[in-house]
Amino acid sequence: MTRNKRMSVLIVGAGVAGLTTAHWLHRAGHDVHVIERAAWPRTEGFMIDFYGPGYAVAEEMGMISDLQGIHREIAHWSFETMGGAPLFSVPYAEVRRRLFDGRHFNFLRSDLERLLLARVCDHVEVRCGVSLELLRPCGPCVAASLSDGSSMMCDLVVGVGGVHSRTRQLWLGAGDSWEHDLGLGAAALSIDDPAIRSAVGNELRTLTSPGRQVTVYPTAGDRVGLFFVHERERTLEDRSAMGIARELRSVYGAFGGVLPALLSEVEKAHDLYYDAVTQVTVPTWSLGRVVLVGDACQCVSPLGGRARRLRWPVRAASSGNWSRPRATLAVRSTATSAGCGLRWHGHRKPDSAWRDGLYRAAS
Repeated sequence: MTRNKRMSVLIVGAGVAGLTTAHWLHRAGHDVHVIERAAWPRTEGFMIDFYGPGYAVAEEMGMISDLQGIHREIAHWSFETMGGAPLFSVPYAEVRRRLFDGRHFNFLRSDLERLLLARVCDHVEVRCGVSLELLRPCGPCVAASLSDGSSMMCDLVVGVGGVHSRTRQLWLGAGDSWEHDLGLGAAALSIDDPAIRSAVGNELRTLTSPGRQVTVYPTAGDRVGLFFVHERERTLEDRSAMGIARELRSVYGAFGGVLPALLSEVEKAHDLYYDAVTQVTVPTWSLGRVVLVGDACQCVSPLGGRARRLRWPVRAASSGNWSRPRATLAVRSTATSAGCGLRWHGHRKPDSAWRDGLYRAAS
């Protein structure tokens, strides 16, 4: 097999990691197909901080001006008790300048996904409402069966389906050993209420008490984004809007201030998200012609804001002539005497000490 063989690549998941991987693999000359289980476009998700390795890759992709367009300007970051009593406030521009030297954005995950989709949609096939059903080795390739009844013969399958990756389950096994429950629950949603939007103003508000935290922030128009995180003693089985609303009321219902108004809107939200906070660790990020990217293989939890920063820097090139990547998610498309494939630099994930050191450097 020649060094510059054009690969047929299936990417499972059209989130930030999947679309970024699609961009770099297409640019490297490969035939790229993306499938996404959800309908498009998604609107759910919470505000994310974007800096460090992600910012550097955005510069390489020429996307800084695009990201400036979706950046959400915040005047102050205020910290309050759950009842709304002020603790302290800092000018958000100063946070960006002093901590990140201005190389920082905050925006909605869904806004970033839309930008990335626009980047690749003219060059890469993106099929929504389609999921992965089966993977099996087939000679030097991998056969993928999809939920719409079609199948693909792939030189490479890239699994980027998030914490609950279907690709990981099919290829590495569905054991619970990959996902480590951290004993927290997280919910995200947006609400459309002019009165609440007026009360929030142009501030990022963090309401906190031991074992509980709520982040409230303005988005577009009269919309306000909410992010809840709290300690939990049990798994929430009922993930319906009613079940999630009931869970949040049981955790936050005793507090006053703006919380009663926020909780009354939860059940009406069309983009309501809830999940247990988990950490994903797997013994290897690649096996044969299948590789894992993003939360599917190294989710450290969404709470530190690290996942998006590290998920973004997925790079692919048709040769291995570039230096050690700055982020753990840098990927190399290499051609060896055994054939052309995608492999992780160093083949395996870093140990936790090295990884934590990287996070501190990125911060």
